[in-house]
Amino acid sequence: MVDAEAPELISFSLRDNTLEPGQTLFIDYDAMDASGIDFTSIHFRDENLGTHYAEDRNDDGVAELMITDQMLSGQYTVTLLTMGDSTQLVNNSIYYSHGELSGDVDVFTHSFDLSTLNFTVDNPNPVDAEAPELISFS
Repeated sequence: MVDAEAPELISFSLRDNTLEPGQTLFIDYDAMDASGIDFTSIHFRDENLGTHYAEDRNDDGVAELMITDQMLSGQYTVTLLTMGDSTQLVNNSIYYSHGELSGDVDVFTHSFDLSTLNFTVDNPNPVDAEAPELISFS
């Protein structure tokens, strides 16, 4: 029988919600899939709308994001959590922070409070957060 169903998220937890450069954000999660989970990716936005990803590519149940000295200080807000299985179909599920569920699923809403994964970066280093300015061109 072919596995045509997406991985199902069971639970998750954040180990630490305030981090500094050099530390790693760890998110423990439990999920199930008949064929095994190939990847889990949790997407965050910083206050400048930059996107950052905590990922697990070895199915150990821990998604990780290294906090660097180039990350802005402030709140990082989860936008979605996505998982894909290890079949050739790469069945996936996408859990959005507003409660929508999409992908290879039978139901299209979820009751997880993804905001419990939000975290804060306390970076004492100056970060260049301004875009380049075009002076001229010819």
